[in-house]
Amino acid sequence: MQIKIATWNMDHWKGVRRTPTHTQQAWDYVAKLKADVVLLQEAVPPPPAFAATVFPPRDEPARWHSGGRAAFGTAVVVFGHAATEVESRPLGAVDRTQQLPQSHPGAFVAAKVALGDDTELLAVSLYGVLDGPLLDKETYSTTSLHRSLSDLTPALYRARMRPVILGGDLNVSTQFAAPWRAAHRAVFDRITAFGVEDCTRATAATREALVGCPCDEAEACIHVQTHRHPQSQVPWQNDYLFASRNKLMKHLVSCQTLDEPGAWALSDHCPVVATFEL
Repeated sequence: MQIKIATWNMDHWKGVRRTPTHTQQAWDYVAKLKADVVLLQEAVPPPPAFAATVFPPRDEPARWHSGGRAAFGTAVVVFGHAATEVESRPLGAVDRTQQLPQSHPGAFVAAKVALGDDTELLAVSLYGVLDGPLLDKETYSTTSLHRSLSDLTPALYRARMRPVILGGDLNVSTQFAAPWRAAHRAVFDRITAFGVEDCTRATAATREALVGCPCDEAEACIHVQTHRHPQSQVPWQNDYLFASRNKLMKHLVSCQTLDEPGAWALSDHCPVVATFEL
């Protein structure tokens, strides 16, 4: 059985994106990915006729506001499989025996996806909410990500024993120069400590080093461009897919970025797509 997982930042926070026509085109593109599960960030609810299971439900607009203030959200979209959402509530209002706390409402969505043969995949769409400005007048994504990872710990802790996919626009990268690089690398170290691996890193040997990448890894560069920043020529990677080391990575067939006009016309990010043969 082949399973395809994708992650994509829809860039729907920009005013130019918030039109019915653009929303329709963006969700049409999601369907054209032909993935079993799509993890979305900076998304808005789909059109009424969109044929898939979507978490959060499209009729709960308040939950499509990442960080509780921005006009976009994080979502898990499931095609052709039974799925249930792992419930979360704002930190302090959560039943910890039944629900996940969520320090930044809208920063992540988790869903259990039935793959058949009693196999259940935990799919987590995670967004690196920009937190701040803080005491030093700086804005961080690492602070919100560490809080989200703490919230997700009960769900991710057993990733070594079950199929888990964690993906999204994390707004972190080891392409940054010091001192930011070490802080961002610590986020990746914390994620992989759950027993998951970076699919783009695992497939780095199948592609050329990224031209213009500012990382310190030279010919061993593992980055791929997933983001076109309007004020930078750097080929940034903000988007990632992590998969269970024991349950999924040995079945990884491919991981690629869809660096294509159709994606860039709709967003300043392009999708990352991983395929597994289970």
